[in-house]
Amino acid sequence: MSENKERRCGNCDACCTVLNIGPPLDKPAGTRCMHLNGHGCGVYANRPAPCAQFRCGWHLGHGKNADRPDKVGVMLHAVPVADGTVLAEAGIRIGIQAYELREGALERPGRGVNLVRDLSTSAPVTILHTDGRRRLVGPPEVIERIQAAMAARDAAWRPEGDASPSPTPG
Repeated sequence: MSENKERRCGNCDACCTVLNIGPPLDKPAGTRCMHLNGHGCGVYANRPAPCAQFRCGWHLGHGKNADRPDKVGVMLHAVPVADGTVLAEAGIRIGIQAYELREGALERPGRGVNLVRDLSTSAPVTILHTDGRRRLVGPPEVIERIQAAMAARDAAWRPEGDASPSPTPG
């Protein structure tokens, strides 16, 4: 999906808080960026490359104009899946992350839940709740492939003679 040039971040600064931003900021996920000043980014014109290159799902055109992350409490982000991960072993190449910006935004009926539900009919979506919980939703056949990849990986690491069942993903 290409960038929707008509959509502007405005007062939304969700990505400036929820994302882990490496060098030169070295900002951990879940912390406000030091450059936020109450009116947006204080260094916007000269912001670091990771910030300048980032586009959330809304900015790329997913959802309605009214579905801006700060309005619905959910920020969507598509990320390439790294080789060697369980998702890659299940044949997934793009992962979608749904960051809950306000507690309960992904548990109560509303636009945020609708956005994730719509996406999860065709792709796996990792839901990242404000309290640290993670949940994977998606088409049943894709979830089954991911669970099979997890079970195969778990079996490969199980000590010889250990017949305990592997945990079921929640």
